[in-house]
Amino acid sequence: MLDPATLADVNASGLNPQKATSLAIESVIFDVQDGLTVGLSWDADTDVPIWYFTGRDKANMEFTNFLQNNAGTGKTGKINYETLGYSSGTMVFTMVIHCIKQWS
Repeated sequence: MLDPATLADVNASGLNPQKATSLAIESVIFDVQDGLTVGLSWDADTDVPIWYFTGRDKANMEFTNFLQNNAGTGKTGKINYETLGYSSGTMVFTMVIHCIKQWS
């Protein structure tokens, strides 16, 4: 879903370019349809759940200290998503995830 390696360099001029290796979540704005759950997780050998957003819910969540990537072995810095509860037909969700790029 979100891969820090694909985001813009720190310095777009090309001087001393540096790619982010991880992301911290500052806020999430979401709208999830009834009957659906959307889960976010830190990518690693064993993914680490971040948060589950449940259907019939809409909110703007701000995290004052940011949600930090605490994945262990095989940590990639990516944020994955999965949907739970989908059975058939069309179900929709919208997410805007505000992140801070980090370097190791």
